[in-house]
Amino acid sequence: MLDFQLREHEKFLSRFVREYRDVDSDNDGVVDEAGFRQLMQRLQVVSEEQVERFLISIDPFNNQRVTFSQVVQLLSQEVVRAQDGSECAILELIANHQR
Repeated sequence: MLDFQLREHEKFLSRFVREYRDVDSDNDGVVDEAGFRQLMQRLQVVSEEQVERFLISIDPFNNQRVTFSQVVQLLSQEVVRAQDGSECAILELIANHQR
């Protein structure tokens, strides 16, 4: 049962993981502000104003260190309106639009 849940979780996060790995050039699980902006642009689910708000929230002291876990947590908590009018977490919206 646990293996099944883990596989489903990995499948759910697969697009996000691919995109994050592409912007995390040294594969250390940390991106700077430019990498975070690039990630958000690639995911195409939030506006530039939302990206600004996210950066203030996720890196308030401008340390230029945003971890994979921080981004997953942020995108799991932030809610957006889907095309059908329903609301869902950004991470769910990303997962539902696999490439």
